[in-house]
This record gives sequence, structure tokens and C-alpha cells, in this order.
Amino acid sequence: MEIKIERKTAEIEFNDFCEMWDIDNDVSIMSEEDKEGFEKQKNTIIKAIMQGRLTINKEDRTLKYIVSEFSEKSGEELKIRRLKGADYMSMDNYKEKENVHKMYSVIGNMIGRDPKFISNLDGADSKLLQAVMILFIQG
Repeated sequence: MEIKIERKTAEIEFNDFCEMWDIDNDVSIMSEEDKEGFEKQKNTIIKAIMQGRLTINKEDRTLKYIVSEFSEKSGEELKIRRLKGADYMSMDNYKEKENVHKMYSVIGNMIGRDPKFISNLDGADSKLLQAVMILFIQG
């Protein structure tokens, strides 16, 4: 992993992201289970910031993500936006046990792409997109 941004700066960027999207990042009020989950998502996001693959666009309150070299779509830029209520309705198109399909459908809405696009990304890329989605949902 090539480090382009030092961890301390990446943590500041992460905190700015949380503030921008109104995500509660005060771990002192979280249960141990919630804290553990939060830290996992936080570290995934910070790692992408440190690699220079994830940046915050404060003007339009979005994130810019550069797909990793592990995916066929390497170098492609994705714009990640906050989810809206209607975005969750896409889950209605899938059966109760199709949880991954539901999750990819919501992520697809978050980045403005078809869920099949996410299914063709490397695990590192889908993991980052999931982390952003989870933090937003848990708020």
C-alpha cells in the first residue's frame, strides 16, 4: 500500500466526512459492539484516504473514489453521494434472502451505477463502498 497522505491528516479528513454527512463519530457514547463496528468501517475509509483513492468534495458534499488497481475498472472515478429515502426502495426488487443483492442495489444508487457494476469490483473496492454506506445508515 503506497501512502500518499499521512494517517493524522487522513483522520482529520475522516472527521470532516462524518461532520459533512452528519455521522455520529463519538465513540465514547457507543456500546462496545457499535464501537468495534465503527472502528472497522473507519479504518477501511482512512486507509483509502491515505492511499489517495478517497477524497472529500466539501462543495457538493460528496466523496470521490478512485477504483483500485485490483479491479478491471482500475482508475475509474466514482462519485459517492448521501443516500435518500427512495434509494432504499430499490431493495424491494429482491427477495428476502437476497441480502447481497439488496446491499449492492443501495450502493449502486449511492454511486449512480447498476448493482452489476459493484459485483464486478474487487473486494477491496466493494468493502470501501460498504463501509461508507454502513456508516451513513448507522449515522
